[in-house]
Amino acid sequence: MKKFFVTAAIGGMLFLVPLVFVVLIFGKAFQIMTRLAEPISKLLPVDHIAGIGLINVVAVLLILLICVMAGLIAKGPLAQSFYKKLDGLLAQLVPSYIWTRTVVRNLAGDVDTEQFKPVLVTLDDQLLLAFEMERSPDGLVVVFMPGAPDVQSGTVAYVTADRVQPLATSLLEINRTLKHMGKGAAALLPAKP
Repeated sequence: MKKFFVTAAIGGMLFLVPLVFVVLIFGKAFQIMTRLAEPISKLLPVDHIAGIGLINVVAVLLILLICVMAGLIAKGPLAQSFYKKLDGLLAQLVPSYIWTRTVVRNLAGDVDTEQFKPVLVTLDDQLLLAFEMERSPDGLVVVFMPGAPDVQSGTVAYVTADRVQPLATSLLEINRTLKHMGKGAAALLPAKP
């Protein structure tokens, strides 16, 4: 029981730390942009838009403008090279980074087909929800079998390819099912011929 609480607490921290970090960064960006927006808003003839202070509206628009510009710059070759190095470093330093990155990409509609391919793994008389991570040159399949409800912890195993059956579902669906202790898992099973 103690191990469960310790694991849950650590999993919660690993989930919350990046989230708090993002909130702090956007909060600080909003403070800076509010200071920059003040002179701009004084040039405009209105003080409020739909009950929101014009300074706040201008600050949010400035943040969005900077995000769009950063997105355009990020598509360039120099930024792509920097991103790949940073991505590799974060993957080594932060244990849950790859999982979190993949979930965020899936939420944004960018389905990452290379990482976390949903599969069913046959072990003895059980079918386990898992993710295919890679295939070894000798034909073994590396699978990650996440735990429930903490999907970021689990077991990594090598299994033969005949024990792996692809699932026509997403990482998000498996994530949701495991967080709900298996509720809804029957819908993930492939139809029997």
